[in-house]
Amino acid sequence: MNAGGLQLLLAAVLIGLLAMRVSPTSAAEYVLSPDGDDAAAGDAHQPWRTLQKANTTLESGDTAVFLPGEYVGSIAPERSGTADAPITYRSSEPRGARLIADGAQDVIRLSNREHITVEGFHVDGGMQARWIQADSCHHITVRGCAMRNTPRPVSITNSTQLRLLDNLFSQDRSGPTDMMWIEECSEVLVEGNSFTRAGHSPFTLNYVNNVVIRANVFHGEWGRDYITYSLGRCLWEGNIITRARDSGGSAEAKAHSFWDHGIFRHNLVFDNLGTPLNIGSYIWQGVSHTGRFRAPFNTRDSRFYHNTFTDNLGPAWYLGGIDVSANVFQNNIFHRNDWAGGHEQITRTADISRDNRFVANLFRGDEPGQAVLHWGDEYWTAEEANKRTPTTGGFWSQAHLNIDADPSFVDAQNRDYRLQADSGAIDAGDFLARAVGSGTGTALPVNDGVPFYDGFGIEGEEGDIIAIGTGDNLAQVLKVELRYNRPAILHLDREVTWTDAMPVSLPWAGAAPDIGAYEHGVTDPTRFVALARPSLIEPGQSVSFSLDALGKELASVTWDFGDGSVSDEPAPTHTFTQAGHYGVTVRAKFTNGRRRAEALFVKVEQPVDPSAPLLQGDFETATMDTHWGYQFKFYRGHQTGAANVERRDGEGLCMHLFYDPKKANQTAAQVAPGAWDIDQYPLVRFEYRIPTGVPVAVQLSPFDVPGRPSGLILAGTANQESRFGELEGYTLVDDGGWHEITMDVRRLRTAYPGLKYLRQFMFSTPWRTPPPPARWTRFPALQARCTSHPDGPEDTGRLDSLDTLLLRAREPGAWVQMPFSLRAETSGEVLVDLVNHTDRGAIRILLDGKVAVERYEHYSAETTRQSVSLGTMTLAAGEHTLRIEVFEDKVGFVGLGGLSIRPEGAPTTPALTPEQFEFWFDNFAILPE
Repeated sequence: MNAGGLQLLLAAVLIGLLAMRVSPTSAAEYVLSPDGDDAAAGDAHQPWRTLQKANTTLESGDTAVFLPGEYVGSIAPERSGTADAPITYRSSEPRGARLIADGAQDVIRLSNREHITVEGFHVDGGMQARWIQADSCHHITVRGCAMRNTPRPVSITNSTQLRLLDNLFSQDRSGPTDMMWIEECSEVLVEGNSFTRAGHSPFTLNYVNNVVIRANVFHGEWGRDYITYSLGRCLWEGNIITRARDSGGSAEAKAHSFWDHGIFRHNLVFDNLGTPLNIGSYIWQGVSHTGRFRAPFNTRDSRFYHNTFTDNLGPAWYLGGIDVSANVFQNNIFHRNDWAGGHEQITRTADISRDNRFVANLFRGDEPGQAVLHWGDEYWTAEEANKRTPTTGGFWSQAHLNIDADPSFVDAQNRDYRLQADSGAIDAGDFLARAVGSGTGTALPVNDGVPFYDGFGIEGEEGDIIAIGTGDNLAQVLKVELRYNRPAILHLDREVTWTDAMPVSLPWAGAAPDIGAYEHGVTDPTRFVALARPSLIEPGQSVSFSLDALGKELASVTWDFGDGSVSDEPAPTHTFTQAGHYGVTVRAKFTNGRRRAEALFVKVEQPVDPSAPLLQGDFETATMDTHWGYQFKFYRGHQTGAANVERRDGEGLCMHLFYDPKKANQTAAQVAPGAWDIDQYPLVRFEYRIPTGVPVAVQLSPFDVPGRPSGLILAGTANQESRFGELEGYTLVDDGGWHEITMDVRRLRTAYPGLKYLRQFMFSTPWRTPPPPARWTRFPALQARCTSHPDGPEDTGRLDSLDTLLLRAREPGAWVQMPFSLRAETSGEVLVDLVNHTDRGAIRILLDGKVAVERYEHYSAETTRQSVSLGTMTLAAGEHTLRIEVFEDKVGFVGLGGLSIRPEGAPTTPALTPEQFEFWFDNFAILPE
């Protein structure tokens, strides 16, 4: 054989060996044990010991099996797998192998890797490390892991074909921290996971396209449930969204939901401790053309249908802001939301586009006929919404076909939101789309293609099964072709015949689709219903699980109970031994070949001790994450500065609240424990130390009810102020010493007859501008119920940074009026506090209907504060009115700060400047009597 022939032979042999090595049949399985040896063979009898050994050894098709125990270090493979031969790291028992962070080094580190699977581990960040850091990766799967204790968010960027399946993510850290960021990614499947106990957001997506979020349990507990920025083509399906709160680490309970061409369907949203969902479009302060945020956050051309929203402590959705348009809310149940307040089911502000539509939804508060839609500045019933938003062309309207009816759930107490046979929601829905024209074929033209799902290019995903013409004439969507203003095309798996305006929807039974997450009486080829009874138990009690296959035959099933236990029984009974809130996932396969995952939520709670506090905070480090850190809000921009410091008297730690020039200094220590029953927990107790002259007040707020003040002062120092009304209550002593106060919040019933629940406690700290000098009385305009002409929402505005109410007067005859009340006859100089500016004109000032200043030139070349004297006078106890009118010859805006009264002999300057404002408080509790 010549040299050339030998080279060809060697090359062929080498290629053959390489082919053998990467083929699935040559895959190796290695075993690791905490007691192993990296110099051993790496099999079950002679296991390896370290992650590093696995990282350097594994090649395409290899699997590393980890026996129970702890492994310190990182999963960081040196090689990628292939489509037919992925690299797998797997715990031999579910969550039996524990991956422990090595200091601050990320536990799972992947960069430019493909086809990697991590399965079944308990991952502990040790409050130092991230669980996952992945960049520029493809075909990555993380399955069946429990991830806990991390101070830093998961970071997954610039990746495709990502799968997060059946994991528990629990950050276990209070404060304004996020748990997970997925950014600049596409083809993402997030299914069967539980997200909980993160301060700011447990799950955050930014610039992610073609993403499916299915059968997850979002139970924030310590904050909101998620944040999504700038998603393109997303599907939210079959999720449970619950237990969000306005917490110490999140600005509010609301989950930000910003996406284009999104689908939100078959989700259950219940038992949240505030408004759970938010489309409040805004511009982030750090937006730039090329930065992390490159445009306003918006929600456009998305479809929200067949969901159930019930029993939340606020409206189910808030919609408002600069860019919310062309969205459709259809066939949803909104039931008994805002039950402790005004029974508001949605809030739709006046500033969003009028092309957002509400079609065939059920709106019901506690009883029929309630005005449950907050529409701009008005409150409407479902019928009023239908009538007041005129229908065009026989079908198009902002509100159309909505009803007020009893949904008649099968078992709401156990979160079984299927419909009973007498439900008003049955056959009350509308079809998602209509066929356009007539024809036969596999390309079906429809008037709206956005509601339908085609798999989004995610490997292993299949498109919707839809019904055409009748509820049982089924076909599968292979591809959705939107085509923008032309009819969309649904490419189907079989030939169908259609006529013009023929209904196209998900499978339905009866004359039309039902309203809500579940269709009554349908035989569904893909969906099933998972059930748990009871869904609220005590530790040591059992739950019976079952499923309704909706007419299909079950082939196999796997239940993951969220506590590390699993079952393959069709109807298992499981005992939960530890208190906690558990996301339960069930995966079912049917004899028709379809597979599906569904989610449940089980609460395991100790019996309520009637003598225990509703809430308490000793502000010690040891109890921060378990008791008070997630409850008390200190970090927001409208608050004061705050620090956890040693008490000077040696009695442990306390909270120090102080003036921060970078913040608004309006409030401090906000806490919203949920539905605070003041008959069960009527007392508030805390210790405090307030230096002389520092204004501090205790402000309590009920849940919002139209026409009712949103808060009252129950206690305060002598010179305190509040933007809400005052009540004869308690005095806070400002002598620089420590004091304890116990207040009975039932005193609020003198102002709120019949009050049952409170929403929030906070300190009111009017520190943004210098306080009035001693003995002065001040009435800020932003704290009064001012009226104006014109009175549209765009005619007045709040300049919070200037403590100013702005009247945007654009024509003669405009005025603004501020009421104020005196408890006793008061004498002194009356002054009107104004903010002059370049856009101001000439004004007339009236007090109690009489002209006090005939003409005042409100214009200034710079922004300046000015107190205009109305003279010295005596005002009677009772109600008074300040009115400012715009002159016809010089129309301009009005900047009203308020009104002050200086008694004779009172100082003209305050004793303290804002920089000197501070106080301390400790040992807070909301208590039973």
